[in-house]
Amino acid sequence: MEGRSRRLWEMLFTQYFLYSQAVSYIEDPELLGAYRRFLSVYPFAVKQAVLDEPELDPKAAAMLLPKELAVYQQSKKGIQVIMTKLNLLSNAAQLNTARMLAMEATVVELWANAGTCISIKGQALPYGLSLISLGFVQIWCTLLPLALNNADPGPEFIRLPATALITLVLLGVDEVATQLEQPFPMLPLDFLSNACMADIGRVEQEAAELEDHISCTRSGHVKHSLE
Repeated sequence: MEGRSRRLWEMLFTQYFLYSQAVSYIEDPELLGAYRRFLSVYPFAVKQAVLDEPELDPKAAAMLLPKELAVYQQSKKGIQVIMTKLNLLSNAAQLNTARMLAMEATVVELWANAGTCISIKGQALPYGLSLISLGFVQIWCTLLPLALNNADPGPEFIRLPATALITLVLLGVDEVATQLEQPFPMLPLDFLSNACMADIGRVEQEAAELEDHISCTRSGHVKHSLE
């Protein structure tokens, strides 16, 4: 569970780093705005995929233009639409080779992290085998009182709590195993997606403030050297 949660955090950090690159490299405000919108939608697209949600989250859907949303909804793989759009925006920015390769490497890492989350979802125990295992546990628990009665373990008042305790433990272990196979419903995906959207919104403001600070520092050095 810890490793799977960590993979989600890695995906979110990669997304934040990618937009930091976009803010630093892309000068066209229209392209940068589109980059921000699609990166904001990205975690919601991953959440939709791992939770099998029928529709994109309304907050994310509101970030897309009508034509973009139509393309997303028509596609069977919404994440792929997002990644394709990010690559197209990077190409449209006409960056130099070094910056282009840097952004492509980050996009590949982002895509790999999403693929890992989807593979975790797809590697769960088959539903039929899960039903057989659960059925066996339930039958065993049902027959347990008869076994305890025939075994004559001691005073009769012990049999009921003993049966209840053993049944509770076995069913609890089965439930834990099921949740470990499908960890995503237990993770705070809504919180993480909203946090990502808020973080991306702050990147541009922080970058502008840092750029102003650098400009003021350079101006101060120049003024000092002239004096």
